[in-house]
This record gives sequence, structure tokens and C-alpha cells, in this order.
Amino acid sequence: MFLLPLALLLATAPAETSYRPLDLATLAQGQPGPGLVRVSGRYLALAGFSELVRGVVSNDRYALRVEGQAFDWTPEAGALVELWGLLEVDERGPVLRFHNGRRSDDTSRAPRPAPALAEGKRTRLWLKVTESGASPFPLKTGITEDGRSVMLPASYRGPFGLVCLQGTLGTLGRGFALREPSPCKDKERTSR
Repeated sequence: MFLLPLALLLATAPAETSYRPLDLATLAQGQPGPGLVRVSGRYLALAGFSELVRGVVSNDRYALRVEGQAFDWTPEAGALVELWGLLEVDERGPVLRFHNGRRSDDTSRAPRPAPALAEGKRTRLWLKVTESGASPFPLKTGITEDGRSVMLPASYRGPFGLVCLQGTLGTLGRGFALREPSPCKDKERTSR
């Protein structure tokens, strides 16, 4: 039941890579193709949501729709921001699938894409850990900043919310599970 949506998400999610800068004027000329981008401008919210980002980022002449789940930060309406995510084109035109962002004057934050995921690989991941479902089968899942899901074992008793975890990746259908997750030992090297 949960494997099909997870498999579809993982099949479309990007592997570790850098976000290329995107100028809104260049976007208006139709030059950039889809991919991971960073874009700056003023954020205008379409509505207030606690865990969703829906609005536009604009400069004086051009605007780009922004949609997605909040990871560990949500842009404030009217603020000058730098946002990063996946640039796509849908039936309404270009859209930035929001991964995360920062205020333009906050240099302490930067993109933190997850490494490429491979079975048997020991890795450390920044995850937004949640629990869903009901007893006796609660589902514990971690979502990376760039939107990939990683299943956690039912025995996971660690904290929820934004957590750095390390462990060995195993496969779960076409998706991944983090075996024997534990808190990252050296958080300085894994934080922003």
C-alpha cells in the first residue's frame, strides 16, 4: 500500500548534486531547462499554510510559482529570499518544487541535498522524521531536504522532527530503508 507511492517518489527524486543559480529574466526568455535551481527574489504567499509553501518568488518584472512541503524553514510573505528546489514545467508553466530556502541576508543556511542512495552504503542523512499510521503498525519515515523518503525501522525510538541520522541503507521494494539508525556523531560536519 505504501510502497507504490514511495517507489514513484524515489524514481523522480534527484540524486546528490548542486543547485544551479537561476535568474528570473532568463526563465522568462525560456532558456533554462528543468533541474535543481536556486532563485532569489521577493516571496509572495498565495495563502498561509503551516507545512506547505505556495506562492511566487518575483523580481521587478518576472515571477515564478513556488509549491512544496516545508522542510525546516518557511519563507515569510514579502521577505527577500533565496529558494532552492526542482524547476519543472506543468500545464500552468514553470514551477519551483520547493526544497528549502533562506532569507537573502542569512548566509548560515545553504542547500543540503542527500547523498546518492545505494544499498549497503553507510551514510548520514538530515531527515525530517515523522510517524504515521496506528498501532500496532506505525510507519516511521524520514524525508530528505530534496524530497526523498527513507523508511525507518519500527523499532526506531529516536527523536522526531529534523534529525541527522546515520546507518546502512537497505532496499525496500524500489525504495530505501535506513538500518540501525543512530544520531550522527559529528554534527559539525553534517550541519549547514
